[in-house]
Amino acid sequence: MIWWTGQNLDQPIEGPDGTTWFFLVGHGHEDGTYVQRVFFWDEAKLSTGMVEWRGGDALHIRRIKDRMRRIAKAAEYRSRFLRPLEFPVQKHW
Repeated sequence: MIWWTGQNLDQPIEGPDGTTWFFLVGHGHEDGTYVQRVFFWDEAKLSTGMVEWRGGDALHIRRIKDRMRRIAKAAEYRSRFLRPLEFPVQKHW
């Protein structure tokens, strides 16, 4: 997994309730398939999760940023991707 830190993909986003959300975007090939992953967590690391796109479902960077904003701002959308993460994320993925 290569960590995508340019183009403001590693910038925190504030949600409507004032919670700051942090993101880490990775991409690479697994078993010959291109994979993109967005990991996210709140300040206290109580709410964590990941969304993944594979192969033909891969998104352009603009769409990835749109999804990140939606994760930060829409609890219902975010809840679809909640899962425990181990930190530091880079070490475990």
